[in-house]
Amino acid sequence: MLCYVMFYYCHVLYIPSTTMLVIERNHSTRRLWEDRGEGINDSTLIIAPWNPTNYHWLLIAIDIQNRNILYLNPLENTNTSSLPPQANQAFTMMTGFLKNKMKIEESEWRLVCPPHILQEDNSSCGVYVCHYAAQLVKNELLTVPASAMLLRKWLQKEIGSCTLDNDNEKN
Repeated sequence: MLCYVMFYYCHVLYIPSTTMLVIERNHSTRRLWEDRGEGINDSTLIIAPWNPTNYHWLLIAIDIQNRNILYLNPLENTNTSSLPPQANQAFTMMTGFLKNKMKIEESEWRLVCPPHILQEDNSSCGVYVCHYAAQLVKNELLTVPASAMLLRKWLQKEIGSCTLDNDNEKN
């Protein structure tokens, strides 16, 4: 998935989960995307997997053009009028980050909780977060039903193809 984002979708910026910890603690992200230079201003989407509890993955996606911060929790479809504390934490955290990194004021952003498919077990949140990221990157629906097993097979194939692509580039 990361391979896809970095090489095939130049309009997408990716925030690694370890960097989300840095953002969560309000530390400097000065070096993030340093290699992209001015290219960050051409980006339209930021993908940020986040594990705030150390046992459950969420996806924060930032639609730069529409000034939306998307909150996707694989366990629930959240109504924007009754947000869980983590959604508000994500919004505060990311608006601060965007103000520092891209000079966009907090008042310009909206928190959006789009409808999406839900995980049906207690162990597939990471798989669903990868699926949501892929759907957003490709501008596809988040509500198309998919089982955890099907998504795991898709993810295995994606990771395998990225590994093969990287091996071929080295030769």
